[in-house]
Amino acid sequence: MKTEPTKEQTQWLWEQCGFTYLPYKGDPFLGKIHDACWLTPNETEISPSNWSFKLPPIDPNNLFKYAVPLAIDKIMKQQECDSNLARQILFKHWLQKIEDGLPDEDALFWVIWEVIHND
Repeated sequence: MKTEPTKEQTQWLWEQCGFTYLPYKGDPFLGKIHDACWLTPNETEISPSNWSFKLPPIDPNNLFKYAVPLAIDKIMKQQECDSNLARQILFKHWLQKIEDGLPDEDALFWVIWEVIHND
């Protein structure tokens, strides 16, 4: 069984959560405007306060902040249920993966992956 997600899988999940890649933008005569970076979700203004030079790590805090709400929305749509039932479904599958031996954050990642990827 897969445990730790690859870089590509991690990037795909964060992109689904709204992270946007901004390539390097600059002009050799005018100077650099910004380095290549990631714009955080729901941000439209490009400023140093809302960009990051790398994606956030896969940990429970980041998954709950960005990915769990998306997964709950997807489950609600797929199952035609309310958010309480969607949370129960998500957490039941998470606990099952933990019981199967995956570390907490990897188990949560793969449950979210399955929900979003299979939409």
